[in-house]
Amino acid sequence: MVKFHSAVAVFVGANEFKHMRQEIQSRIAELRFPGEHFFVPDGVSNDETLVGLYARGKLQRDCYHFHLYIRI
Repeated sequence: MVKFHSAVAVFVGANEFKHMRQEIQSRIAELRFPGEHFFVPDGVSNDETLVGLYARGKLQRDCYHFHLYIRI
């Protein structure tokens, strides 16, 4: 299970998501962790799930490239 702590935030702008949406959908298998399954609660849209998946990927990228954060 994945739960984001309130201290962790990733910004995904509406235009960024609109631009990346098709690629995110085509790469869902790559963006999931091995063996991961999604359980989406009622009332949560597919777009919200895609934004969360994309945001998690951005967060992982930032963690792997921490030197970029240090420079900022």
